[in-house]
Parts: sequence; C-alpha cells; structure tokens
Amino acid sequence: AEEIDKIFQNSDKLLNLLVRLLTDYLDKYITNGDNVARTVFTNNEYAAQDNDSEMAKRGFPQHLKIGVAHNPKLTARVHFKVDRDRDDKEKSKITIAHCGKHPD
Repeated sequence: AEEIDKIFQNSDKLLNLLVRLLTDYLDKYITNGDNVARTVFTNNEYAAQDNDSEMAKRGFPQHLKIGVAHNPKLTARVHFKVDRDRDDKEKSKITIAHCGKHPD
C-alpha cells in the first residue's frame, strides 16, 4: 500500500468505492437495476454513461470516479459492467475493464 500511495494519493477512497461496488451496488443492481443501485454512490463518484470514451466503445460505459483532474496522483476511473444472472444471483458478476488513471 505504501508504494501505491506514492503514485496515487486516494487509495483508501478507491478501495472504499470498490468494496461498495462489489457488495451494496451489485446486490441492489441484481434486484432493482441501475436506477436503484446507483444510489450507493454520489453523483461525483458514479456515472452510468461515458459515450465518448474508448472504454464505452468497448462496452464499459459505467464508471466510478475519483477527482476530475487528469492528475494520476489524484484522479482515478474504474470502468465496469454488470453481468446479471436473473435466475441465480450467485452467478452475477462485475467485470472491471480499467482501474487506474483517467483514460485519455
């Protein structure tokens, strides 16, 4: 963690977002969809769409956000998608395509 903190100064916040994504968000998403699940995050932490990015073009428009600058020490993005199995909640999963600096 010490090495990561030299590169990215918000690692605790990133870990917190990832834990909420994989627990509270996923549980709510499986049951009620994104409109309810997104309430786990603030508007500054979550975006459902990013139509102009390369990640969105690859099928990962949803993303978590830390910061707005393009400074890799302060800003990070987590682009993901949810694969929901309506018949078996245990088979639902989140695929993360990018976790790191703001993609160009």
